[in-house]
Amino acid sequence: MKITSSLQIALVAVAGVQISYFWGLMPPMMASHFGAGGQPNGWMNKESFVAIYVMVLALLNVIPLIGAIIIKKVPRSMINLPNKEYWLAPERIDRTAGMFMSYMEVFSAGITAFMVFVFQLAFRANIEKTAMDSMVMFIAIGALVAFSIAWSIMMILAFRVPKARA
Repeated sequence: MKITSSLQIALVAVAGVQISYFWGLMPPMMASHFGAGGQPNGWMNKESFVAIYVMVLALLNVIPLIGAIIIKKVPRSMINLPNKEYWLAPERIDRTAGMFMSYMEVFSAGITAFMVFVFQLAFRANIEKTAMDSMVMFIAIGALVAFSIAWSIMMILAFRVPKARA
């Protein structure tokens, strides 16, 4: 099993423990949206709040699979990939789909970690009946942006055309 798959399973397990732990502590109506200062400004019942969390986690876990299928099935003209003529050639399409799935697994794990963290902040704010810590959220968003930039650079570099061997 790849390390990213193991990480994704671990993150989903953490989310499951998180939901189980907080379920009995959650108020019936949960703040589901917070303004720039961390003050709640949107509400939903706890069942819907948790259902959305579970749906987001499920979606994040199927995105890598969908991406690999799309690479193989969608017309090449609809795919935006660096050096796509090289990477989508029939003799490389299986390798490309595997590489793309691996990169999407890494991205999905990063987004999942971010979501687990954000929902932790939301659970705490709801249980403690306080504003969400906007400075911590700002730092988390900054970390997500940095991760996304680094991931994008790594993916672009991975899909360069290999230099011909002499």
